[in-house]
Amino acid sequence: MEALTNSTPLEHQLHLKSGKTLRTIGEAAMFIRQLPKKLDGEFHWTTARASLEAADRNPDDVYLLKTATQFLENALRTDSLLKD
Repeated sequence: MEALTNSTPLEHQLHLKSGKTLRTIGEAAMFIRQLPKKLDGEFHWTTARASLEAADRNPDDVYLLKTATQFLENALRTDSLLKD
C-alpha cells in the first residue's frame, strides 16, 4: 500500500482491541502497512487496502468511503482485531 496520508475521516471510527482507534484513511493505511506479513496477502486485507486506496483517490465519493470503511471493519472483525 502506498503511503496514504489522507486525513479524510472514515465513515465511522473503528475501535481496536489494542486500545487504538482508527479515525482516518491515513491511520487505516498505516495500520494495514504494519500488519504481519502472514496477513498481508489475505483476501479481506487486500480488499480493504484496495477500497481505501480508491476512497483516497476519490475524496468526494461518499459511497467509496462508506464501502472502504465497511471492508476495513470486516477485515478487522475477521482477524478478531475489532473491539466488541
